[in-house]
Amino acid sequence: MTAEKRQITGSVAGPYAEHLINTAIRLGVSKACLQAATELQLSQLPAAISATDYLQLLNAADSAHPGIGVAVGNAVSPGAYPTLGLTLLSCETLAQTLEQVILFESLVHDLGTTRLETEGEQIALIWQPNPAYFPELHRDACRPVVESVLAGIKTSWIQSR
Repeated sequence: MTAEKRQITGSVAGPYAEHLINTAIRLGVSKACLQAATELQLSQLPAAISATDYLQLLNAADSAHPGIGVAVGNAVSPGAYPTLGLTLLSCETLAQTLEQVILFESLVHDLGTTRLETEGEQIALIWQPNPAYFPELHRDACRPVVESVLAGIKTSWIQSR
């Protein structure tokens, strides 16, 4: 199997997808709207779903409720991040949290990667979308994913304090 094929068949953890679905419904997005975006049984998600299915759900939710990415990230709990959630709870500083996200993010999804860049006393947190799902890196296509990832990192760290 080629590296490109592995990227295309990437996955998102079921609990992470379930969190998106529950948040969207809580914000008024109809379950029918979400169900129309995928062939998955939304009431019984597997341990992991395809990244494509996740993005279809996210885009449907964002169309019905613009800004869903921030809402999903802000409402995230450690349970939405299999294994990584427990690791984040043990972090004492934001720096430790970010290090763990960078190390274990792929356990939650294959949508992109997080990295830190430092220059002097400044640190930049950068999330790079996976080109298999965002080949042209259109800002509008990436926006809800980037918002949910970055808001989720911040929220996970604050909740564990």
